[in-house]
Amino acid sequence: MALSLAFVTTTFAQKDVQVEDPIKWNVKSHDFGTIKMGPAAEVTFKFKNNTNAPVVITDAHPSCGCTTMKDWPNEPIAPGESGQISIEFNSTGNSGKIDKTITVATNAEPNNIVLHLIGDVLGKEVMQQQDGKGMHMERTR
Repeated sequence: MALSLAFVTTTFAQKDVQVEDPIKWNVKSHDFGTIKMGPAAEVTFKFKNNTNAPVVITDAHPSCGCTTMKDWPNEPIAPGESGQISIEFNSTGNSGKIDKTITVATNAEPNNIVLHLIGDVLGKEVMQQQDGKGMHMERTR
């Protein structure tokens, strides 16, 4: 009887063990800081599969047209292996504080991870106010 109880206890305890971060991202947010409007910037988010099964990225969807997916794994990521997602942000037409999101769908739990691109984009009006003494941070909208 004691042996049966030990087996049942061990079996239930193993079911309760869960990986805290099935997909461990180096960072989930990238801060551009203050950037000028116009030039595109590329960002790479790196991750590691902490599960015991292959992870498949089934979709990666930016929140707007100014953010595009450059590269993401098409093949499953084996347990313990790493991958990356490259994203390009085009600041043209964006002025002021930004918080762009990329929703990454996977077969792991949780299914969706949201990555963020944040920063402050200086509009053309502000850039024209620059002088030899530095950058003025006032904005006209």
